[in-house]
Amino acid sequence: MIGVLLPYVRKFQRSAESNDIVDRFSYQYTSTILGFSAIMMAASQYVGRPIQCWVPAQFTRTWEKYAETYCFIKGTYFLPGAFASEEEMSVTSPDDAVTATPQVGYYQWIPIVLFVQAFLFYLPSIIWRTFNESCELKIKELAAVSEASRKIKSNMSDDQVKGRKFGRYFFKKLIFRNESPVFKETGKVVASGKFLPSLYILVKMLYLANVVLQFWILTYFLETKSWMWGWQTFQDLVAGREWETTGIFPRVTMCDFSIMDLTTVHDHSIQCVIVINMLAEKVYVFFWFWLLFVGALTAASLIYWAFIYMLQSIGRNFIYSYLQRTPAFEEEQEKGSLLPANFVDNCLTADGVFISRLVQQNSGDLFTSIMLEEMFNLYKARESEKAHKKDDDNALPPASAPIELKDDDDDDLPLPPPTKAIAETLSSDDEGEDTDDVDSPDTTATLPR
Repeated sequence: MIGVLLPYVRKFQRSAESNDIVDRFSYQYTSTILGFSAIMMAASQYVGRPIQCWVPAQFTRTWEKYAETYCFIKGTYFLPGAFASEEEMSVTSPDDAVTATPQVGYYQWIPIVLFVQAFLFYLPSIIWRTFNESCELKIKELAAVSEASRKIKSNMSDDQVKGRKFGRYFFKKLIFRNESPVFKETGKVVASGKFLPSLYILVKMLYLANVVLQFWILTYFLETKSWMWGWQTFQDLVAGREWETTGIFPRVTMCDFSIMDLTTVHDHSIQCVIVINMLAEKVYVFFWFWLLFVGALTAASLIYWAFIYMLQSIGRNFIYSYLQRTPAFEEEQEKGSLLPANFVDNCLTADGVFISRLVQQNSGDLFTSIMLEEMFNLYKARESEKAHKKDDDNALPPASAPIELKDDDDDDLPLPPPTKAIAETLSSDDEGEDTDDVDSPDTTATLPR
């Protein structure tokens, strides 16, 4: 069964290159765990017999099926202490006793709620993928190209070629994003240079908010009195206090229903066994601790990413660490130039630094160093070309109105008389207006050669 479902599960898995391992704990691992749990619970509930009841002897098989179906749909109730032995009741203090609500009906919705919880864990990933593709940098495309270079086995020279080619491609994307007036007009927020890290931190906050929401769903859905019910249930299991005294995930419950006869109404109270709660207890206790683990990781990851992007110097140091020992960078450092800082702040911006981190995670340090070296060389050449062009423009005289060359004595000189050939030509043209044959050879015979 798992082999049949795996191809469909992979279709919902996002590529791992556009986020970190903490995000994958939420949208990939947790969603998969909840999805398989929901399928397992649905199979035991809708395929098998989720509830079995002890009915009176006079009930036929049809009446028994009706009673079990009615109790499954309506819900049952648990009697605290009714199924506990005297020894178990004697070791339970009044403070430790947990009284559940009379109506126990959540087991009907366990598979559906698990599917909803799995979708909620995957929802921030959908938001991240949808909005980061609106950025011209195409983070998924850039990261996928860098990851492909890592998967293909190649030698050092091939890595050099691929890294420089990818650096040129990445640099062109940055130049278009930074200088295109059309892009700036249509996407001012996206073109700000801080769109990707801001969006990523927002998605991290959504992951953390989802964890808090999941705790609330568990508390409300299971009708427990405290958010710490998972720890309390675990302590009960360790201490040997089972559901008979705690009332959490009860196995044996009671159900009341009435059967109307022609003249009277017959009331019945039967005892039912909820088989699904044996599995639900283990699933939800594990999920509570898993949720606590994922929440702690998400909070730590949010603090980490927010910290490294709040301090601009951290981004510069990250880029500088890969540009060290490159000739162009060392030359600018020795001169005390601002070109390296401008490269990080004005060319890469926070978006470029963010993508560089993803490239480093997927392709390694060597590929990242080659890529950044190529981009820095291109940026240096571009800035040098701009400086030369500016110097050439400053060397030219200021622009003025065009000067019209005119001889002052031209107006005083009389025009020369027309030559004989021109006069004859003009006269012949006047005569040709009265004739139909304007293309006669005689009309052009007197033109000067």
